[in-house]
Amino acid sequence: VRQAGTAYALAEYLKAYPSDSRVEESLEQALSRFRENSIDYGEGKILTLDERETLAKSGATALALLAELMYSDITGDEQFSEIRTAWKDGLLAFYLGEEFDFTIVDFLSGFARLPGSKIDDDFSNGEIWLALAHYNERYPDDERVAEVLSATDVSFMEKYDGENLNVGFYHWGTMAALKRFEVTGDDKFGRFAYQSTQRYISGINPNIRSNVNSCY
Repeated sequence: VRQAGTAYALAEYLKAYPSDSRVEESLEQALSRFRENSIDYGEGKILTLDERETLAKSGATALALLAELMYSDITGDEQFSEIRTAWKDGLLAFYLGEEFDFTIVDFLSGFARLPGSKIDDDFSNGEIWLALAHYNERYPDDERVAEVLSATDVSFMEKYDGENLNVGFYHWGTMAALKRFEVTGDDKFGRFAYQSTQRYISGINPNIRSNVNSCY
């Protein structure tokens, strides 16, 4: 996840400074390696290590997709177009929404954190929402992405509303909401980002534990 997150951070830097050839070269190398380390999952591919599904996390694939979308948009380099589509399809395979009857189970859809899991994760939910929001901006005619994204918009803005907001989701979820606002012009996304930020400033703190990395 941190390797892919670093690539995404460099892509954001390249967007601001597109003439920095060092960053462009590093991104190309990183994306090439991510492609090599991707395995089949669902109808697409997911990023992992040593071809082991047990080492894959959905958030890593989301961040790799974000990095590629920004890299190809800035440079015009389409050498990663096939893996871009494969990562998108891999992310969709993590979607949990259609496996629950909302009339019976009080469940708001999300994305599995790990392959084969039925449990979502605040970090992964935010990262995937952001990745799909960027993908939808680039490819608005992809009906499956639009369908899942539409359901996710509603679900996440309910699931992480008010007191339910947490540090893990906030960073990625707020960026996703703002991207959705840019694309759709719908004020509900701007309100969600604003209210989430107000809630964050007013006192959301990480859950510090001695046995885990609480750096977020």
